[in-house]
Amino acid sequence: MIIKQLSIHEISEVYLRHLKFDFPDNERKPLFVMKNLHKRNLYLCYGLFDSVDNSLKAYA
Repeated sequence: MIIKQLSIHEISEVYLRHLKFDFPDNERKPLFVMKNLHKRNLYLCYGLFDSVDNSLKAYA
C-alpha cells in the first residue's frame, strides 16, 4: 500500500466518484471550496493506493 498526497485533479476525481456518495451534502465542502483551499496550501487530501494495481483504497 502507498499513501500519497492527492493532486488537484485527483481531489476532483475522488470528490466526483466517491465523496459525493459517501457523505451527505451538509457534511462536505463544495468542490470549488476544496480546490481554492488546496491552491492556497490550506487543505490537504491523501489517498491510500494499492501498490499492485494503483487502485484507491481509502481517502482522507
